[in-house]
Amino acid sequence: MALLVMDRKASDNKYLHLDFHSSVDNGLRYVCEHYGEKGVRELLRRYTLAYHKPRLEDIRRRGLTAIAEYLKDIYEKEDASDALRYTLTDACLTVETAYHPGVRYMRSVGETPSEWGPLTMQVVYGIFAEAAGCAFSLRSYDEQTGAAKFSFAKKEAAV
Repeated sequence: MALLVMDRKASDNKYLHLDFHSSVDNGLRYVCEHYGEKGVRELLRRYTLAYHKPRLEDIRRRGLTAIAEYLKDIYEKEDASDALRYTLTDACLTVETAYHPGVRYMRSVGETPSEWGPLTMQVVYGIFAEAAGCAFSLRSYDEQTGAAKFSFAKKEAAV
C-alpha cells in the first residue's frame, strides 16, 4: 500500500467569511445590551482602526481606488460579485449592492440580523472615507436583504 502525502495550507482552501457576519452580529447585540449604542459605535471604531490598519494606510495613499478594490475583492470572496455595482471617478465612489452576503447567509440559516447593519456601515465606511479625505453617505439600506446605496465623495465634491 502506497502512502500519499498531501501538502495543504489554509490559503489553499476556499475563503469562507459568512459565519464571521453572524459572530459580529451577536457581538454587537451583546455590546448594545450592556453598553448601549455608544458602546457599539466604540467597538466598531476600535475594531476598524485595528483590523483595517494596513487597509487604512493603503486608502490614505490611493484614496477611492483602494476602497473600490476592497469592496470588489470582498464581494468576490463571498461569492456575491453579482450583488455589487459601483462607479468610480476622481471625486466620488458610488456603490449599490443588491444584497449583503452576510444578511443573505444569516437569513438562509434562520437567523435574524440585528438592527446594527446601517450603523456598522456608517462607522466602518466613515473611517474609510476619512482616510481617503472623503465624506461617506449611506443613502439607503434594506433591513431584509442588506441592499444598500452609498457613496464616498471628496469633501469639496460632497453632496
